[in-house]
Amino acid sequence: MKISVIIPVYNVAGYVRKSIESVINQDYLGEVEIICVNDGSTDGSREILSEFDELVVIDQGNQGPSAARNTGLRKATGKYVFFLDSDDYLPPDALEILYKVAIEKDVEVVGGEMQLISPDSELDVLSRPDGIYNQTFTGFDYLNKDYEHLYACNKLYKREFLIDNNFHFIEGITFEDMEFTPRIYMKAKSVILIPNVTYFYVQRPGSITNSVAAPISHPFKIIESFDKMLKVENNQAIKEIKLKLIKNFIIPHLPTPIEKDQRYKNLNLPWIFFSSNQRENKIYGLKLLTGFHQYGKFKTLGHKIKRVLKN
Repeated sequence: MKISVIIPVYNVAGYVRKSIESVINQDYLGEVEIICVNDGSTDGSREILSEFDELVVIDQGNQGPSAARNTGLRKATGKYVFFLDSDDYLPPDALEILYKVAIEKDVEVVGGEMQLISPDSELDVLSRPDGIYNQTFTGFDYLNKDYEHLYACNKLYKREFLIDNNFHFIEGITFEDMEFTPRIYMKAKSVILIPNVTYFYVQRPGSITNSVAAPISHPFKIIESFDKMLKVENNQAIKEIKLKLIKNFIIPHLPTPIEKDQRYKNLNLPWIFFSSNQRENKIYGLKLLTGFHQYGKFKTLGHKIKRVLKN
């Protein structure tokens, strides 16, 4: 059975060779289609791709990782699709393990664990909620159990499932996985997570994931997508992810005073945080609340905390 591994490549000359070799050297006995989309690299990454006869190489101007993944997905011909970032790499048994579970359980999405790798040492495997491994969930239920880890990589997807639902990444934004993965889960009828480490996630300076600078328009585009999902299905996990986006990527960039800026009127800050199930989000909303005089409905912060935390 063919697996298509899609690798977007942009200025990763110091990493991409190891990434590609980790796919070529897989224990998986079936056919592996390795699609590398060179997204306008200028550092010698393209020359490294030319060293390998096993690759399907597509060249395009720099359009970002979302566009590169979409290009690879359109080219893919495998029964299953796997996304691999070009600075990360796989243990030798990764595809074999994921494939066996996908076939045995007949699921649309199967994911493994990630081992975080720093420049100096290995870090911990990602922490997951109890009782989540080796069980088949609907995507909706899985999302409600584990909405902290929204990586598009390290999952084996049925390509037919992706095509039938017209799944693609929003192009031109940062942190596109935060939008893509919940959308996948909201549609998937069957998802399973296994405890085996099937992905080495390299923490490197200068990567998009480790950069805090993102235009404020990007999370707003993701929130717009979430709002569309919530109109179809009221999912608490989507609300929590939305709050996380607002707290981490929108609030730090808001002008002062934000209550006078019409661009943020629909966010209903800070009251939006009080719809959360998470206590820390309620408290965060209270901290925002104390900064805006028009919301001063209670005499003291203590009264505010007591009232909000009852809900």
